[in-house]
Amino acid sequence: MLAFKCFISIGLLKKNHVDGIKAFLFKTIFPFLTLNAMANIEKKQLGALSAFAGIGIGMNIFVFLVSSGFLYGIYKYGALTKERAFVVAFGMGAIACGATAYPFVESLDDDPKNPIYFPKIAVIDFANKIWSLILIYIIIITCLARAKLCTSFGETMHSFFVPLFTAPIVIGFLVGIIMLLTNNKITKESSKVSEHFILAMKELSETTTMAFIGLKLEIPNLTNMQVFIPMMLRRFISVFFVSVIQHIMGYDLKTFQTLLIFANGAISIWPYVHFSKIVEKDDPRVDLDFFLQMVAYDYSLAAILNLVISLPGVEHTYWSGYIMSAIFAIMTVILSIVSKLCGTSCVSTLPATRSEQDEIKDYSIKLTTAAVENEKYSM
Repeated sequence: MLAFKCFISIGLLKKNHVDGIKAFLFKTIFPFLTLNAMANIEKKQLGALSAFAGIGIGMNIFVFLVSSGFLYGIYKYGALTKERAFVVAFGMGAIACGATAYPFVESLDDDPKNPIYFPKIAVIDFANKIWSLILIYIIIITCLARAKLCTSFGETMHSFFVPLFTAPIVIGFLVGIIMLLTNNKITKESSKVSEHFILAMKELSETTTMAFIGLKLEIPNLTNMQVFIPMMLRRFISVFFVSVIQHIMGYDLKTFQTLLIFANGAISIWPYVHFSKIVEKDDPRVDLDFFLQMVAYDYSLAAILNLVISLPGVEHTYWSGYIMSAIFAIMTVILSIVSKLCGTSCVSTLPATRSEQDEIKDYSIKLTTAAVENEKYSM
């Protein structure tokens, strides 16, 4: 991400490239990425490790509900603006496992050919994807279009079902489920051109996503320090959840490490994708730039935390999980107090990129003003 920020400073990339990269990501690459992820899950793993799927979806729902309550309290306290608290609430349960959990869980397996712990995170992520790709999308549509739902059949279809089933990511998800059920895997050994194309799109997604986030990234300061409040809050709740699960179930050390790595994974970009499909860029109800800033910083934080958690020889018990959760809770309180004390310097909006239409509008105003002034002098 920092590399792409440097590309902007030297002129290789420009801020007005954001919309093009965003459209390419959301409408072309992400649907193929979703299809590939769902199609390559093993049905045997889903059956044998179904309890971990329950942990995954359970944590998603629990963190979403509890975080929403906390975020409302933080908003009423004055540490977050309404549009920021509202938009980040939808991202609290969804985890970006591919980049910030999978590589660290892989290191826990002694024999890569016969993995024990990677199948567990894969099944957890299956449930996580159902939440982040479908369920949270339904909740977002319902919340934003609630005034139009059930008023008439036409309004309900236009406001709910049409956005849901015409979204490229949802289409990719459904096709991936069909391929999963019919046991059609996408592998490099295949001779089918279509499968190699999907794999190429998957590989391209990582670089393009980092480019998109890098173009929107801002250096931390008082203006955007609020992004760290939901990051700490979500980890406080998610780590507490998996610590309680460990306290009850008594899993082995590495299984608990797997759960901790999942709980500390970065906030997913999928809710941002859903909002971008539904609302306009300048919709006053949500601050999408703030959400993307949060995701950008959270990727880096998740990588650092999970690197430490996955270190060999480090003993983790549910008590260490409770302590970690308490630290995140304290950080949430401190950041909220600092944000409240900073006042307007903390809650001012993030720097926004000016579109070409805005520049044209300003130029037209200048021309009109100049014409009026010229007419005055001529009189």
